[in-house]
Amino acid sequence: MRQRADIPRGDQIMTTATRLRGSPLRTQLIVAFTAISMMATAICTITLTSLAAQRTQTTLRERSIRIAARLQVQLQSVVASGDRLAARELFDAYAGDRELDGIAVYADNGDLIEGRGMRPQQFRSTGTPFASDSNHVIAVADITSREGQKGRLYTSYSTKLIDATQHRDSWIAAGIGTGVMAFSLLLALQISRRITRRLVSIANAAGRMAAGDLSIPPLEERANDEIGALTRAFNTMVSELNRLSMEHERLVTTERARLEALVSERTQDLEQSREKARRATQAKSDFLASMSHEIRTPMNGIIGTLDVLNQSSLLGPQLELVNLIRESADSLLTIIDDILDFSKIEAGRLDIERLPLSVAQVVEKSCNLINRLAERKGGILTVFADPTIP
Repeated sequence: MRQRADIPRGDQIMTTATRLRGSPLRTQLIVAFTAISMMATAICTITLTSLAAQRTQTTLRERSIRIAARLQVQLQSVVASGDRLAARELFDAYAGDRELDGIAVYADNGDLIEGRGMRPQQFRSTGTPFASDSNHVIAVADITSREGQKGRLYTSYSTKLIDATQHRDSWIAAGIGTGVMAFSLLLALQISRRITRRLVSIANAAGRMAAGDLSIPPLEERANDEIGALTRAFNTMVSELNRLSMEHERLVTTERARLEALVSERTQDLEQSREKARRATQAKSDFLASMSHEIRTPMNGIIGTLDVLNQSSLLGPQLELVNLIRESADSLLTIIDDILDFSKIEAGRLDIERLPLSVAQVVEKSCNLINRLAERKGGILTVFADPTIP
């Protein structure tokens, strides 16, 4: 079985205080009022009991000394004569005093002359007129008769009256304390209910405001205290937030309208610019197509004429020149086809074809076009194409 470790009392107090700080405000107020009322009750009980005990003990002392002073005079003849009967008659006069539990008169040698109740058999004077122990209040008085004989008087009062008074006062203080505690508890409940109810309303409104809900009705300002000031400040804050929210909505609406108008204007400008660009592109494509067709027509005539010359009886150099012109015309037609391809690319109608190509023929034709230029400059153009090139 696991044994619970002993927690130091200081740590227990700190833990309890920490838990109390984390408890609701109403609980803290009730605990505070209860603690204050308990302390007040304890202080009142101790104070009342101590005052009552001191008052009762003082009363017993005064009574004991007063009776001892009275008997000190009355017992002078008893001390002189040793008359026990006279002493007994004097003592009988105090039989109704319930707190007087011991009384005796002694001769000078300490022998008892007469006594009743609690008293020593022999008594020597202590030299003090008053003494006490834990259960009695004792008065001692020396007696000297007219003839010069000496004696001693002993009186003892029981402190049971003090104990009874303390017990009674304790019950009275406990009753008063219970009433004070009950009243304090009711007062704490009432005050805490009023305080927490107002604070809870503020907390709930603050929670709604934190969630983004600013449609909070003004809180009721029922008192001119600190919570009332807090309520007024909260209402002012909510009002200011609503004003700022409305101003923000107005600014946002104005800015949104301005941006929408600007976007619409820019969109129209872009549409117009795009339309202009499309028209320009279309005009360029149309121009290139028309120009290509216009150029292709005379080129076809030239190529046809060259074909006719090629079939006539031409000499070797003339035939070579006709072939060169034909290759140049074919190259020009290829360039015209490329221009048409650019126009098709801009129009989005270009179709890519996969056709066989002889690299050697392309290189040879390119060299034939510039061979005449090389001969004019006195140069020799030599071309070699690797037959392994596809």
